[in-house]
Amino acid sequence: MASLFKNLKTIVPCLLAITVDSLGLGGVLSERIIEPWFDFATPLWTAAALAAISFLWILLGFRDTAQASGEPIDWLRPIRIFTQAFATPSVRSLAIVHLLFQLGFSIYYAMISVLLIRQWHYASAEVGLFTGVVGLGFVVALVVVMPLATRRLGDKTLALLGLLINGAGVALSGMPVGEGALWAGADADRRRRPGSRSRCGVDGGTDA
Repeated sequence: MASLFKNLKTIVPCLLAITVDSLGLGGVLSERIIEPWFDFATPLWTAAALAAISFLWILLGFRDTAQASGEPIDWLRPIRIFTQAFATPSVRSLAIVHLLFQLGFSIYYAMISVLLIRQWHYASAEVGLFTGVVGLGFVVALVVVMPLATRRLGDKTLALLGLLINGAGVALSGMPVGEGALWAGADADRRRRPGSRSRCGVDGGTDA
C-alpha cells in the first residue's frame, strides 16, 4: 500500500502537468508566427504521432506483471463507484464539494481562453503559455505546497483554504480587471508588461 501511494504521488502531478501543458503545446504548434507551416492541424498530427509512439512503446517495451483474473470486464463499475460515493454518508459531502469544484473550474478553464483572445487579442501561442502557467501551478501545489500544508493544517482546514484561494482567483478573473490580474488569478509569478498585446488573434485578430 505504501508503494501504491508513493507511485500515485509521482504519477498524479505528472498527469496534471501533461494534461494542462499539452494545451499550451497545442497553442504553440498552431502559431504561424513561430513557424510558417504551423496551422491548426499541426497539434492534431503531433498528438497522432505521440499516440503511435506510445502504442509501439507499450507493445514492444512494456511487460505486465499483473495476472489476469479471467473475469469479464464490468463496464458499469465506474458508474457504480460514482453512485456509491453519493450513497455513503461519510463521503457524500466531500463528493458533492469535489463535483461542484470541478464543475466551476472546468467552466473557468474553458472560458478563460475565450476571454484572453477576445479582450486581449492573444495569439494561440500566448494562450498556450497561459495554460502552461496553470499547469505549473498544479504541480507546485501538489509537490511543494500540499506536503507542507498537510503537516500543519487539518484536512478540513486545508480543503476550505484551498477552495477559498481557488475561488478568489477565479472570481478575480471574472471582474473587469487588467490583464495582469488574470495572470495573478492563474497563480502566475510574472506579469506581462502593461499595454503589451499579441500581434494577432484568432483569424486575423478582429476585436469582439
